[in-house]
Amino acid sequence: MTNQKKDIKQILSSAFFAGRDIQLCDPETGTKYTIAHASIPDIIDALDVAENEPCQCCEESEHQWSLISSYGDEKPYLVCSNCLISLVTYRLSKKQYKNLLKNGHEESEFLIHDDFYDEDGTATQQLKF
Repeated sequence: MTNQKKDIKQILSSAFFAGRDIQLCDPETGTKYTIAHASIPDIIDALDVAENEPCQCCEESEHQWSLISSYGDEKPYLVCSNCLISLVTYRLSKKQYKNLLKNGHEESEFLIHDDFYDEDGTATQQLKF
């Protein structure tokens, strides 16, 4: 873990144990954001995701996104930008689908549920856009 991440975790932990929210300001736009006290543990956990882990779908690119499903799926999807689009539009290739299963995801999870993919991983309900 980088020193910068350690510093951020220390600041977040201090704010959490003090029972405080955190105020952030985007230096480019001046927009101010508040991180609610209750959200701090989730952010600390997200910082623990290993750096340079490969995308769980293509296993070729480094992951750029940690997608946490709002449908109660336990494990986050660590995916690159290209695979993220395929995942949320139910357009995974068979290889991407099987890689997710191999990387610990289950067919019962919403984004790869059998309503959207058949037994061999063929997409059956692709979103049109």
